Amino acid sequence: PGQFHCGTLVLSSFTDMISRAGYTLRIYEVSQEELDKKQLPPHFAPAQVVGIVGIELFDRDYIDMVSRLDIPMVLTDTPADAISTLMDCDRVTMENIAGIMALIRRLVKAGARRIGFVGDYNHCGSFRERWYGYHQALMENSLRFDSQCCICEPDDSPYDDSAWLMSRLDRMPSLPDAFVCANDYLAVPLMLALKKRGLSIPKDIMVTGFDGMPQSAYTDPPLTTVRIHGTEIGRLAAELLLNRIHTPTFPYSWTRVRSTPIWRESTRSV
Repeated sequence: PGQFHCGTLVLSSFTDMISRAGYTLRIYEVSQEELDKKQLPPHFAPAQVVGIVGIELFDRDYIDMVSRLDIPMVLTDTPADAISTLMDCDRVTMENIAGIMALIRRLVKAGARRIGFVGDYNHCGSFRERWYGYHQALMENSLRFDSQCCICEPDDSPYDDSAWLMSRLDRMPSLPDAFVCANDYLAVPLMLALKKRGLSIPKDIMVTGFDGMPQSAYTDPPLTTVRIHGTEIGRLAAELLLNRIHTPTFPYSWTRVRSTPIWRESTRSV
């Protein structure tokens, strides 16, 4: 849900580009049962497909199965282990590590010394990279990682339930100075839970998100985040896939589109 807006922008610009090149897009939604059984969606005819774009396709084994169809494929996000795994497809994703590190540098300048992470870093490649960036920024600023001030339960946990979040906050010996959330969708209910505990944002605790979903500008207070340029990701994904169709032997590549920090009132000014 938190990446729906970005995915919509990706798909829109991708469709425009391939349509101009004379191709037609067919959309197949892969069910959980098909993921589990490693089955292609009904009516998917490999012989009629010249290229595949995977949007929010995070199952490693399923991607490997699709790769074996020998059809050019490009992913716009990846499985959590993609950063350390060789993959038989092209990838176009947002930049994650530098973006999250920019947030944490600003938090440190604003006085944060204990910083927690919120989100399941095993959910997808972008979350895992933001988790890596979080750890790298802690080391860069000589800050200690404290797992007790993080909320990293599996992605299917009720992160949108303020009561559940409050129960996780209550487990912490003490709250951190700031929370870095893996995306905006996680940050919004967290801010609500913190306010229900009587905390002022950003005076008592700072919160950041990631993705730059439109709603992030209208939270109370407006959320500091990192904007993903979904339109450009979609355009580049189409260009890469079209090139792969015409030159199938070219080495696989991983293209990253720079993300842009957006500073708002959920963090203190420096």
